[in-house]
Amino acid sequence: MYESTKIAERIKLTAKSQNIVIKDMLFKCGLSKNALSSMASGGSTPKSENLAKIADYLDCSVDYLLGRTDNPNVNGNNVSNIETTIGTHVTGTGNIVNHYPQQNEIEKELCSILSELNLRDRTELLTMIYNFADEHKK
Repeated sequence: MYESTKIAERIKLTAKSQNIVIKDMLFKCGLSKNALSSMASGGSTPKSENLAKIADYLDCSVDYLLGRTDNPNVNGNNVSNIETTIGTHVTGTGNIVNHYPQQNEIEKELCSILSELNLRDRTELLTMIYNFADEHKK
């Protein structure tokens, strides 16, 4: 279904674009130093948990590494949940673009702050906002 050689190539290109040393990344993800070489030579496709570790380390989605999307912040053909939840979407550059011109200054400031965070931090912030809202509804 997914070719290990293409996955390996995408991992290499993503790491290179972020000046990440492959050997260091594999070590920090708890993977063998030969894991990527095995994929690149057409060997085994990585286990889902290992692919998730690599995606987290590279701050991109697993779908991006699998080649299901060309946007590292998008899961499959959908925009990540956080952008959908706040009524925005991610452009190809990963910037949050506001779709609602009637936003007040606080909402604009929140979007500005969000645009500077990576996807993992955005998700963590959204969780904190949900928890805060739940506490104050009581």
